[in-house]
Amino acid sequence: MLDNLKCTGRESKLMYCPSSGWKKHDCTHSEDVGVLCSNPRTGVVRLSNSKRLEIYYNGEWGTVCDDSFDEKEAMVVCRQLGYSNGTSLGALVKDGTGSILLDDLNCTGRESKLMYCPSSGWKKHDCTHSEDVGVLCNNRVNGGWSTWKQWSTCSRTCGIGLQTRTRQCNNPSTQYGGEYCNGLPSQTIACNIISCPVIDGGWSSWTNWTDCSKPCNGGLNGRSRNCDSPPPFNGGLYCNGNITDVKLCNTFSCSGIETSIAFAAIVTGVAVGSILISVMFVLICQHVFARMKTSKKGTKFTYIKNQINHHNLSIMLLIRNTKIQKNAAKTEVDSDPDDIYDKCEENCYENFRN
Repeated sequence: MLDNLKCTGRESKLMYCPSSGWKKHDCTHSEDVGVLCSNPRTGVVRLSNSKRLEIYYNGEWGTVCDDSFDEKEAMVVCRQLGYSNGTSLGALVKDGTGSILLDDLNCTGRESKLMYCPSSGWKKHDCTHSEDVGVLCNNRVNGGWSTWKQWSTCSRTCGIGLQTRTRQCNNPSTQYGGEYCNGLPSQTIACNIISCPVIDGGWSSWTNWTDCSKPCNGGLNGRSRNCDSPPPFNGGLYCNGNITDVKLCNTFSCSGIETSIAFAAIVTGVAVGSILISVMFVLICQHVFARMKTSKKGTKFTYIKNQINHHNLSIMLLIRNTKIQKNAAKTEVDSDPDDIYDKCEENCYENFRN
C-alpha cells in the first residue's frame, strides 16, 4: 500500500507522512516492514490536533495546566518537539480528559525537556480541564541584538558635542517571520561639555590694485580683503573696517590729448593740400612756358603773353593765400628753406618779369 515513507516523527498518523502514494511501490512482500512498539518514556510531550499540550508520565498521557505558563515554557516544549520557536496559546484549546499531570511550571527557557522545569510536582495542581494549555510551534527565529560597537569620536571639541554607538539585530537574524529585535539600534550621549573660546574676526591681506577704470579725466583703482584670518567664532565680533578700498588714477585731462590730435589732423590736411596745389602749379607753369617759347613774335605773341600774365597773377594770389594759411597753422615751426611754395613763387616772378 505504501512505499518510501519519510515521516518527521511529529505526525499523529502514518498516513500523514510523505510517501510515493497509495499502491505506488517497487517492492515485493519480502520487503514488508515490521514495528516493535513500546510505552513512551516519562516526560515525552505531544500536541493534539487542537494544539493541546500533553505529557507522558507513569504509563499515561495527561494535560498541563496554564497557570504561569508563558513563552519560556512554550519554547522548551517546541524545542523538545524539534521546532525552533513556539508560542503559548493559553487555555484557548479544546478541553482534554484524563489526568492533569503538571501545574505552576516556571522554566528559564534553556531546559532541554519540560519535565526539567520547576513545577508543583506530578499530578499536584488546582486546575480543571478548562485550564488545559495549548502550544503553537514553528520554525520562526526572532532577532537578537549584537553587542554595542564602540562610541564614535565626539562631534565637537568644545561646546557640547555628541557621541553615538550602534548595534545590529543579527544575533540571530530574524527567520521565517520571526520578530525583529525590541529596542533601538543606536544610542547618543553628550560629550565635551566645556565652553568654547570667543574669537573675533581678522582681516586677510589686501588683494593687488585693479587696473585704472579710465585712461584720463580721473578713473578708479580697487582692491579687497576678507574677514577670514581668522573668521569670527562662537559669537566673536566681525572685522572692523571696509571690505573694499578705492583710489583715484589717471587724473590728467583728456582735452590736451584731443587738442593735440585735432592740431595734428589740421597740419596734416594743410600739408597734403599744399603739396597737391604745388604740383599742379608746377605742371601748369611748364606747359605755358613751353608754348611761349614755340610761339611767333607779334600780335599773337603779345596776346599769349597777356593771357599768361593774367593766369600768372591768379596763380600768385592763390599761392600767397595758401602760404598765409600754412603759416597760420604752423605756429611753432620755422619756414623751410626748401619749401616748394617759395621756389615756385620765385620762378614764376622771374618768368613774369622776363
